[in-house]
Amino acid sequence: MRRSRTVLLIALLGLSTATLASEFLFSFPAEKVDNTKAAASQGSLAKWAVQLSNGIEQRLEKGKTLSLSLPGNRYIDSEIREILPHAGLIHDAPIDETRIANLKSGHGSVEIYLQDGTITGMLVLDMSRNEVFRARFDASGAGVLIQENPDEYYCVRYPAVIPATQDAAPEIANTAPIPDLETLKHLQSKPGVANILYINYWGGSYTGTAWNNGNTIDYTPFSQDSDTANFSDQERHDMWLAWAETAEDYAPFNINVTTDADVYAATPENQRVQIIATTTSDWYGNAGGVAYVGIFGWGDQYGTGWVWNKGPSSLGMTISHESGHQMGLHHDGNPTHEYESGHGSWGPIMGGPFGRSYAQWSKGEYPDAVIKKDDGIQEDDLVIIRSAVGEFADEAGDSSASAVQLALPVIEKTGILRPEGLGKDIDVYSFDLSSPASVKVRIGPPLGIQGESMGTSLSLNAQLVDEAGGVISSLSPSSPPPSNVLQETLSLDAGRYELILKPLSYDPNWNTGFGEYANGGYYSITIEKERGPDLVTSAKITNRQIISPGQDVTLVATISNRGDIEASATTLRYYVADSPSVTQNNLEAPETQQIDALTPGAAIDIPQSLAISPNLSAGHHWVAGCVDPVSGESQTTNNCSKGVEVVIATGTCDAAKFSVNQQRYADYHFLKSETAVFVSDS
Repeated sequence: MRRSRTVLLIALLGLSTATLASEFLFSFPAEKVDNTKAAASQGSLAKWAVQLSNGIEQRLEKGKTLSLSLPGNRYIDSEIREILPHAGLIHDAPIDETRIANLKSGHGSVEIYLQDGTITGMLVLDMSRNEVFRARFDASGAGVLIQENPDEYYCVRYPAVIPATQDAAPEIANTAPIPDLETLKHLQSKPGVANILYINYWGGSYTGTAWNNGNTIDYTPFSQDSDTANFSDQERHDMWLAWAETAEDYAPFNINVTTDADVYAATPENQRVQIIATTTSDWYGNAGGVAYVGIFGWGDQYGTGWVWNKGPSSLGMTISHESGHQMGLHHDGNPTHEYESGHGSWGPIMGGPFGRSYAQWSKGEYPDAVIKKDDGIQEDDLVIIRSAVGEFADEAGDSSASAVQLALPVIEKTGILRPEGLGKDIDVYSFDLSSPASVKVRIGPPLGIQGESMGTSLSLNAQLVDEAGGVISSLSPSSPPPSNVLQETLSLDAGRYELILKPLSYDPNWNTGFGEYANGGYYSITIEKERGPDLVTSAKITNRQIISPGQDVTLVATISNRGDIEASATTLRYYVADSPSVTQNNLEAPETQQIDALTPGAAIDIPQSLAISPNLSAGHHWVAGCVDPVSGESQTTNNCSKGVEVVIATGTCDAAKFSVNQQRYADYHFLKSETAVFVSDS
């Protein structure tokens, strides 16, 4: 049996008699250990000798209240809420069971580690005071309580960024998507991948975990204003943008960044984490976000982080920062600031890179980086994340021999370039042209293509070369990201072509730019033959489809250019047929309209009164508008509209006297019997 040296000096510790109903986990049988130099060399703040209470292991059932004496003549009470069959936040000691107790006052928890029923260690997280204590115990129950840096275990007071004061950021970009709510709720970066990072924008109730002492947190959906029941266009855009930024940060890794609650619910606890983006922060206090360090795979007890930053230049970066902690990362700082903000267009994700065009993982290559590891070696973010979730397979070859063959057209094909910190990566694609063609090319990081000016990870170099290796067109890396896009139309001969993509910093000087260590992420490829002009005609009748002999019919033709080159001026003509299929070989009406040149995407409505009834017999006819083909038009089969039915009635009637319902009845009756019977309401 373990020998006990426990001495409970209640008066000395300043404890009330009410505490006697609790179990004391350990006591301080001696003064503070005089090992300041040793403590400093090991990264801790101070050490104290402690002794476990005799037989305490037999009294650690769920619901038990534990009292812990801590330095400074204070104590904290906690209640055991969870028993895990593995380690908690500390993984480097013999542990086969962890008892987790939530603090009864303030925020934090106590983890008690056991091996074969004997306490081997303990971790105290007092988040309200930003203090962490760790202890190891030998077989006799004697141990050393060590005060440590809380940044090793959870994100300490990540800066809260007020949208009105953050770096200037554009509102919705001109080309950026604004997804509808249904789309926004089902975003996935890598569908089918086993590991999940769930961004929870949707509000809910959170109960029974390490946060808020295990008490329920009812949290609102993400919002940038007082209306938490609806999402504005700006909010939906920024929610999409934050997901896209986070997805790119994790592009090289085997993890699916998703907003889909069903995907998260269907994933085992040991393969998922979540970040809750909400306005509800009163339970924690003023911070931009918070998460536990190194908990991926350890289940839901610690597997949730929180984000309260909500601006377009801070939301995505904060989500990546807090989830980075969950993967095992610590802060990037400098001698004067815990959170390195970066320089120029660049900033480290594990610092505070608000408003930077490029936000990347880091291994401390920036000037004055603080070394985070006791062995004097900088923390390697990419290797740590890979050890947590694995690396995504390279999807494209790195030479002509292994190039991925493309079949044109290629529309917004996405790929991933690994950063140098995971091994150099080049992606090579090829395509063939059987005849000369005008080809449109658009290549770049997706965020840049969509007009976003911040948050990307990839500075891209691209070259389009011919069979002989001659460079036809190239993209030099640049900043900010929207300028790092190759978009042009090329006249190419028949033959084979290759597209070579690789990460390349626009400025490799670490004083003003960044190196290749974490330069990587998503790219998008569009290659398609130019379609030329493409005039499309549609038509409708605006007065009525049943007319008497001698009456005119008004046809409104809509002419649009759906091609990608301007359509020159042309002529709109009108044709009449006895079937719905109307072509330019049918009877032509005398009326015409001149159509001016139309730029790509432009459209014009042309109303025309047609005097066709004197030349037609009574019965059913179909009228269409057709534009004459223009030079270079990619297709002419859609130059004519579909035929619009017109009925020329027999007998006498004054159509102006009929009510709407009577006219509809007459239309229906005539179409059925081909004998118009009109009932006058006069």
